[in-house]
Amino acid sequence: MLSNLLTNAIRYSDENAVIRIESAYDDNVAEIRVANPGSHPADADKLFRRFWRGDNARHTAGFGLGLSLVNAIALLHGGSASYRYADEHNIFSVRLPDSGDS
Repeated sequence: MLSNLLTNAIRYSDENAVIRIESAYDDNVAEIRVANPGSHPADADKLFRRFWRGDNARHTAGFGLGLSLVNAIALLHGGSASYRYADEHNIFSVRLPDSGDS
């Protein structure tokens, strides 16, 4: 999951962009956040749909499965994947419960 989030952040950011990776553990839930600078996608509600690719992805290799797989894996482990736009950054988060809770 982290590999996919990082690959997307690198692939869809400007060449000299700084990509932040953060992790947190609170209330028996681990959260991984990947943030990259960029504009808010017009179709943000579709980011986790299978086979969906944004306009900025039309000229790069891929099938539109990465984020849908991240979401499916997170759900299978009792967690979640989400997206939000804040402070001119695209922020993708994966939250997973402690293994004792799943």
